[in-house]
Amino acid sequence: MTIDHYDLLAWLRHNVDDLRAPPDMVTEAEGPTVRFRWHGAARIRGTSYGIGVDLHPGPSLGELWIYGPGARGVRLDPFGGPRLSPRVEATLRTILMDHLRGEHDWGRGAAVLDEASKACA
Repeated sequence: MTIDHYDLLAWLRHNVDDLRAPPDMVTEAEGPTVRFRWHGAARIRGTSYGIGVDLHPGPSLGELWIYGPGARGVRLDPFGGPRLSPRVEATLRTILMDHLRGEHDWGRGAAVLDEASKACA
């Protein structure tokens, strides 16, 4: 079974709040980017998939992807199509910032949080 971008968009539209659960991984990516991953967070047609998303300073969403069986190359580029709805995008950005604010010792989100506080000033 393969899935596509529209499966990912539909899952996010109905389940973005599931990503309020603590991510399984929070790491740095190229540049001042924080990468989040939730292993097995999405269930589509009976199969579990992981969700990954990059958060850039601003804060702005970067690439969002799904990984698992049949999900090779299913990525949403913030500058290409298909795109998240504004509601889902805003909710996801809030969730990611809440995760950054909830961490105490890892410090990987400092650049993202610094840029966000400057944007709010």
